[in-house]
Parts: sequence; C-alpha cells; structure tokens
Amino acid sequence: MPDRKVLLIDDSRTDAFLMERALKKLDEPVTFRWISDAVEGLRELIDYAGDERDIIFMDIKMPKMTGLEILADLDARGKLAKLRKINVLSSSALTKDMQATLSYDNVAYFTKPEGYTALCQLLSTFLDQPNQEAA
Repeated sequence: MPDRKVLLIDDSRTDAFLMERALKKLDEPVTFRWISDAVEGLRELIDYAGDERDIIFMDIKMPKMTGLEILADLDARGKLAKLRKINVLSSSALTKDMQATLSYDNVAYFTKPEGYTALCQLLSTFLDQPNQEAA
C-alpha cells in the first residue's frame, strides 16, 4: 500500500518544519508536502487528484489570499465537494473564523496545537483514522 500523503498549505516555515518533524517522529509511512504560497495552494487544490486517505491541512490567515478565500474559490468552482476533506489549522480562535470555515460541508476547523507534543497527538489522531477525520 502506498504511503499516505499529508499536504500543508501554510505560510509559516516554523509550522511546516514542526509538522514535518512530528510526522517523522510518528514513524508512519507518510509523504509530506508543504506549499507556503496560498495562491499556489489554491492551484494545487483545483487540480488535486489525491487518494481518499490523504490529509489536507490549511491555515486560514495567509498573505495574498486567506484560507477562507481559497475555500470560497473552490466552492464556486464545484471543487470543494470533490475533495475528501480540508482541515483548517489556525491560530485564530475567533468565533467568526470558525463559523465561516464550518459553513462549508467538507471542512473541519482546529485551533493550532500549542506545543510540539500536542501537534504530535493531533497528527496521530488523523493518521489513525482511515478516512482522515480526527476524532
């Protein structure tokens, strides 16, 4: 069986480094890809033909284009429903950000874990689920 893929769309080099490191620590057969530019991330998701076991994470606050703008664009194109699920990982705990994100059927919202151990636990939860939804 091929490795699961984890795609992260996030402008933070630190968050990408920590996620990649945490995935390696979990010792799971996972291929990690990081896209730091939101516009490039949108292009990737428009053409995405991933496996149902793939896990997509995206930040909500990025320069050039926000995660909410990416979701709106994908939804307008009819592409959002074709993606298995997009998991928004955001440092924002604002109710308006959560509500706007969760207004889409195919999207989950998580506040970015505080600390490396919490990130490992979150990723482990995702990897333990065959359909990529955290419990």
